Amino acid sequence: MSAGMAVRNRIDPRGLLANEDAEAAVLGSILMDAGALVIARQHLQASDFWLPDHAAIYQAMCEIFDDGHAIDAVMLGNYLSMRGQGRQADKLAGLVAGTPTSIYVESYARIVQELATRRELLRYGARVTELAANEDIDGPDVLGAVMTEMRGVLDRQRVTMQHIAQPASDLQEFIADRVAHPGTVWGLPSSIPALTNLTGGFTPGVVVIGGRPSHGKTAFALQEAEHLAMRGYPVAIFSLETTVQSLMLRMACRRAHVPSQAVRTGRISHDQERELYAALAGLTGLPIYISYNAAPTVAEIYAEVSRLKMQHDLKAVFVDYLQLIDRPKANSTNDAIAAISRSLKVLAIEQGLVLYVVSQLNRAVESRDGNVPTLADLRDSGAIEQDADAVLFVHSPERVALQKGIKPDQVPDEVKGRVRLILAKQKEGPLGDMMVRFIAEWGEFADIAAGEEPPY
Repeated sequence: MSAGMAVRNRIDPRGLLANEDAEAAVLGSILMDAGALVIARQHLQASDFWLPDHAAIYQAMCEIFDDGHAIDAVMLGNYLSMRGQGRQADKLAGLVAGTPTSIYVESYARIVQELATRRELLRYGARVTELAANEDIDGPDVLGAVMTEMRGVLDRQRVTMQHIAQPASDLQEFIADRVAHPGTVWGLPSSIPALTNLTGGFTPGVVVIGGRPSHGKTAFALQEAEHLAMRGYPVAIFSLETTVQSLMLRMACRRAHVPSQAVRTGRISHDQERELYAALAGLTGLPIYISYNAAPTVAEIYAEVSRLKMQHDLKAVFVDYLQLIDRPKANSTNDAIAAISRSLKVLAIEQGLVLYVVSQLNRAVESRDGNVPTLADLRDSGAIEQDADAVLFVHSPERVALQKGIKPDQVPDEVKGRVRLILAKQKEGPLGDMMVRFIAEWGEFADIAAGEEPPY
């Protein structure tokens, strides 16, 4: 954000404090990256805009988004024109041209919000003067009216402050429930019992699943999604790299215990074929919603998640993978990924669900002894680590050994068929790691310590 924008507030002849540039920048940011609307709506409503044209454009953006459509200049222009708002439609190109980047949409939105509040204060001051000067109103009534007017101003700030008595009461109920049901998993459980024991189940927020290519992060995410769906939790899978058919094949092969490569070449027995059909029949009965889009915007993901949440009470979303989400215009890759990461965090909290985000790692991990990943290895932006409520790495020592040229029959027994799950971050719990069994032929993970396998 330029320094000039911050100081170009002015009082117009009617005494209304406003910043046209900041308003235009909010709208331009949304046209550049529809995901910016997710952030802007945390601060603004249409009535916060000073210029009526800006208010009308913002209102149209919200309506299009709420209808589940992506926002772009063509869609928005047509929407406005059909409503007889051609003048506003003609302004769209200028809004984009005048916006340097969408990364600072929250800063722009805060400026607009603050000035809207200041205008309300000016109106409030005039109203107080009017009430105080009116001798036909009794003193107590004047005070009551003044307080009512002030509450209206305070409501514009969307303050979520509350007296400590309410959260204390909520916490007391929380503690009582836990004591009455010891050992109960209150969050979303993992298919790996040891991981569930470590986390207590994942609660609404962002869970990053990181790993280098071919270490099993997508296979683990799919198993987690199916595990939740089998327990009645509706889940959505956004695949950005692999087609729906390919994902379905992987899921069916894991359930049927049939090597996926054998299916691709057609070299399976009649018994294996029957098992695959049975696995597919089982999958079709689960509350899993899946899509393939090579480069969706955050806004498109948000719109689809909102629809599924409303229609099916969605509990978990899986995105594979973060770095393939369409990036907003930004000064750097780091800024773009940071904006995406923040928008996904807002989505998870606002919709009250667990958002599992698969993430790539940078190549620095390959220069480290054992190639064991750390939080600093999350690719493209430190914001991924910052926004995540939990970070889980899927690390295959066997894969590392093979990449270093060790022959398959010489891989040490202690790592053969094993994958290390590393819980490197958990905001409200302990960290830890565990070795689990991994059958790469059909992509199945199992808890070694407990001796349990997923019920597929």
